[in-house]
Amino acid sequence: MVPQPHSYAADADESSPKSEGQHTGSTRQFHAPSHHSDARHGDHSLRDAKSYARHVFRSFDTNDDGTLDFKEYIIALHMTSTGKTTQKLEWAFSLFDVDKNGYINKTEVTELCQAIFKLIPKEDQSKLPEDENTPEKRANKLWAYFEKKDNERLAEGEFIKGLIENENAMCLIHYEPMKQQSFLFIPSPSGFC
Repeated sequence: MVPQPHSYAADADESSPKSEGQHTGSTRQFHAPSHHSDARHGDHSLRDAKSYARHVFRSFDTNDDGTLDFKEYIIALHMTSTGKTTQKLEWAFSLFDVDKNGYINKTEVTELCQAIFKLIPKEDQSKLPEDENTPEKRANKLWAYFEKKDNERLAEGEFIKGLIENENAMCLIHYEPMKQQSFLFIPSPSGFC
């Protein structure tokens, strides 16, 4: 008998108290922090990270079974930390492709920008350029680089080509505060932002 790989579940049963990484049998399930966790930590970071974490989890769960098996986890770890620029951009595309239909639209870009903005401290948001200091403005600015109408969609190849050819657009898909400390929510594919 071959042992089953560990897997990490996307959602927890909110009604029962569980800890992160609770081990049950041969399956290790990841449970996102509850919405009450932020009070114990004195900040909003855990609660606000939940929507972004769900998008990241969705993009790593390549077989759509609601769990991350060891193989999916290792591939995701490698791709986001040491992968080539195009691999990182393929992953970034999957992050924006909320409905997993192979295209992204402006609504999906806005949704992901909203999740990312929940992670940016308010004081840092106020330091962003005027035309990208809200999720909607950042989504509009990014979408404009692709020269698409609001109701059009963008294929993966167009997304990757547009970002590679435009440093400013590339900088819009991640956040790095003040060039001092890296808090990239989407790994910088080339490190120039």
